[in-house]
Amino acid sequence: MRRTPQLSIELWQWILRYAISIPEFLDPETYDGIFSQYLYEERLDTLSDETAYWVTERHRRSLQLVSKTWAAYMKTYQHRFVRMLDIFREKIPPESLKCAIRVSFGRYDCKCAEKCANRLDRLYCYQNVWKNPYFSNFCSWTLEDIGPLDKLEIADMMRECFKLADFLIDSQSLCQVKVFLGLDHPSLNRSGRNASSHILGILPKLRNLYAYDIEKFSEIQELASNHRATPGKESVGPMIRVAQNVVTLSLFFHPFQGYYSSPYTLDFPSLRHLRIQYSFTGVDVDKIMQEITIPILKSTHGNIRSIYIQSLRSDPVPPLDIWDLCPKLERFGSTVDQMPPPPSYHPVHTFVSPFFLEEETDMGVFLWPNLQRFTSDMKWADTYPKQPASDEWLQMAAERGIRIEDRNGLTWEEYTIMKTTVQLDSDRSDNMVVSRTILALGRFNAPPWLRCFLGT
Repeated sequence: MRRTPQLSIELWQWILRYAISIPEFLDPETYDGIFSQYLYEERLDTLSDETAYWVTERHRRSLQLVSKTWAAYMKTYQHRFVRMLDIFREKIPPESLKCAIRVSFGRYDCKCAEKCANRLDRLYCYQNVWKNPYFSNFCSWTLEDIGPLDKLEIADMMRECFKLADFLIDSQSLCQVKVFLGLDHPSLNRSGRNASSHILGILPKLRNLYAYDIEKFSEIQELASNHRATPGKESVGPMIRVAQNVVTLSLFFHPFQGYYSSPYTLDFPSLRHLRIQYSFTGVDVDKIMQEITIPILKSTHGNIRSIYIQSLRSDPVPPLDIWDLCPKLERFGSTVDQMPPPPSYHPVHTFVSPFFLEEETDMGVFLWPNLQRFTSDMKWADTYPKQPASDEWLQMAAERGIRIEDRNGLTWEEYTIMKTTVQLDSDRSDNMVVSRTILALGRFNAPPWLRCFLGT
């Protein structure tokens, strides 16, 4: 009798890992190029959806029942995602953090009677003052007791607004974190402890960096220069390591004197996605462009993939040699619609505008040689049912094969179909509820045609 060939242990383990994989939720690289609060915030919400993870957890537990070997192997993948709330409620032990790839520090507005009500709700008189700091202190104490989390790569604090700056500055357990969701919280900007420079020292492997001003980055630059040594005796310091690891960088400039008074010399060799924003009038746009933006672009050695230059009031003009500085650029966003088009060989294929199409005054971008997509950093829901683009815009896009979409990646037609489908499903659901309620109460003898219409 011929023996059936058996799969190797390594192959079986690969299959099991694939069965419980969820890269959209646990892979730090999926967050590259995403700027929270503005561009693609809905995509960020999707990547933060926990539902898919808990589905894979059910699969993992089921696979553990197959054999003792599978059970032992699958057990090593438990607690890949940990909610601090579950530790607070004593559902899982604090030691589970040692296995975590991703940790959520959100309290989820929990009001359970067994834990949160006793500890938090008695502070009802000072909800905004005490509740969040109480949970923040619990998180700090737990991390301090557990020690460094060697597997942790994604930290999620988007749902909370407790003492974020102090929490990070006092924590020494997050040195492996590559993505910190919520790091752009305003509390960092209000902190009087030079939060930005401290945080970069605490998170040396950080890939996505959001900064609200440049003053603190002057300190980072000075700290980084202090780590430079004579040739042959180089000593790479934490600030330089951070600059080398940053893939996504967002800088926001305020019109305060002295915030950008010195040239910007930090190198970002791994940088692929850059956003430069200006707040109001009073910002020296040209100086920032020459002393900060262009040096950053040059430090990437031409490997930048996306750039967004935006202003709330003025129209900052990108450098004239933008296409030479960024030969691999694929996505470009700007409040300026009149600029030199890229050469025919340039790969840029997407233009991102902060306006609706009806607010655009120039169609020159539609003549770019390789343009495939025009993205409005708005939502079609904000204009529905009014069409957000003129027939002239739509005709030119159709002639050149250009896709016009909103920040959710939907065309107007796709959004309209989705909206109509959702409305029809909602109406049918409402009709079902009404009809069943009426018939159950026995207050109305519906004729056959009405019963058929209501689906009862």
